[in-house]
Amino acid sequence: MKKILLTASAIGLVLASGSAKAEDSTNGRINKLEQEIQLLKRQQEVNDEKSATNAEKSANVEIGKKGLSITSPDKKYQFETHGVFQFDNRSFISNNNQTTGRSENIVRKARPIITLKAGDASLYFMPDFAGTSSTANNTKIFDAYADYKFNNAAKIRVGKFKPPVGLEELQPDADVVFNERGYAASLAPARDVGIQLSGEILPDVLEYQVGVFNGNADLGNTDGDLDDKKDFAGRIFAKPFRNSDIVSLQGLGLGVGGSAGDREGTTTNRQVPTYVSPGQASFFTYNSTAYADGVQTRASPQAYWYSGNKGLLAEYAISSQNITLGSTHKELQNKSWNVVATYVLTGEDSNYSGGVKPANDFNLSNGTWGALEIIGRVGSLEIDRDAFPILASASSSARQADSYGTGLNWYLSENLKIATNYNYTIFDGGSTGGKDKPEEQVIQSRIQVRF
Repeated sequence: MKKILLTASAIGLVLASGSAKAEDSTNGRINKLEQEIQLLKRQQEVNDEKSATNAEKSANVEIGKKGLSITSPDKKYQFETHGVFQFDNRSFISNNNQTTGRSENIVRKARPIITLKAGDASLYFMPDFAGTSSTANNTKIFDAYADYKFNNAAKIRVGKFKPPVGLEELQPDADVVFNERGYAASLAPARDVGIQLSGEILPDVLEYQVGVFNGNADLGNTDGDLDDKKDFAGRIFAKPFRNSDIVSLQGLGLGVGGSAGDREGTTTNRQVPTYVSPGQASFFTYNSTAYADGVQTRASPQAYWYSGNKGLLAEYAISSQNITLGSTHKELQNKSWNVVATYVLTGEDSNYSGGVKPANDFNLSNGTWGALEIIGRVGSLEIDRDAFPILASASSSARQADSYGTGLNWYLSENLKIATNYNYTIFDGGSTGGKDKPEEQVIQSRIQVRF
C-alpha cells in the first residue's frame, strides 16, 4: 500500500513539474511574440517617418489641359510650360490678278511658354518660331519679363511685354475670337520694352496699369530703343457691377487706355506703321522717305460685356502722329473702331480670357461634339486725309477700310479649336486714277492647339 502511495506521489510530482515547464515555455513564446510585435511596430514607425521625409523632399508634378506644372514641396517654387500653335489657311475670293492678298497655308503662331515662380516673384518667357508671308523663318521673342507682386494693389513688371493701351491687343492670343484682331488693335503698340506698375484698386472691380516704355510705332514689336525718347502708357479698367445682384451686368467692363511719347525718326529709321486688312494684306503705307518726327499720342476708349453664352467687345482708337517728308511736316490723326459679338450655340460661357470650355469634349463614341460659337464683327480704319498726296500715295494707299466679318468656332476641347472666318472689306481710294482699291473677300481657317 505504501508503495502505491509513493508511486502516485512521484507521478504527481512529475506531472506538476511538466506542467510548470510547459507554462514557462508558453510564457516565453508569448514574450518573444510581444517583442517581435514591438519591433515590427517600431520598424513601421521608422518607415512612416522616412516616407514623410521623402514626401517633403519630393516635388509635385502635374500634367493636364493646362500643360505641365512642377511645384516644390513647400509650394514656394513652381515651373510651368504652356504653348499655342496655330495653323492657318487664307483663301482670297476673286483674286485672279493678285489685287489683294495671297492665298496660302501658314504656321501663324508656334509659341512655347515658360513660367517660373518663386514666392512673390515670377518670370514669363514666350518666343515665336512661326513665320508669316512677310517674316518667314523669323524667330522672335514676343514676351520676356519678370514680375514682383508686393500686394494686390501693386505689382511691378520689367522686360518686354504688351503696353497697356488696347483692349483687344491685351486679350490673350489664343482667346481672340477672330483669326486676326480688329482695326482698333492696329493703332496700338503690340510689344515694347519697359517697366510697369499695375494692380487692383478695388479687388475684381477697378484695376490700373501705368508704365514707361522705349516707344514704337502702331503695331510695333521692337526689342530695343529706336531713339533716346520714351513713351508713357497707362490704362484704367472698371467692372462696376462685378459684385452686383444684377447678374446680367456682372460681366460689364469699361475703361480707357492711352500713350504719349516722342519720335526722332529719319529716312533710314522711319518708325512709321503699315496698316493691313483682316486678310493681312497691306492697304496703307507711308511714302518711302516719310518718317515719324515729333509727338505721338494714342487714346483708346474700350468696353466689353459678357453674360452667359453671349459677349460683346467694342473699342475706339485714335493715333495722332507727326510725320515729315522733306519740307512737309504734318500732324496726322488716324482713327479706327470695331465691335465684336459672340454667341455660344451650345450654351457654354463666353469670356474675355480663358476661351470657351466645352461642357463635353468632342467624342464620337459618347456622341458629344464640344462647343460651337458663332461670331460677327464690323470695323473701320480711317487715315487722316492730310496724309495725301505727299506723305502717302493715293494711287497705292487707301484712305479708309471698312470690314464686315462672320465666322464659326468649334471648340473640340479646351485644347483644340477649329475656326473659320469670312471677312469682306471695301476700300476708299488706293488705286490708280483715284479709283478704289478692289474689295477684299477672304476665307480664313485655323486649327489651334493650346495647353
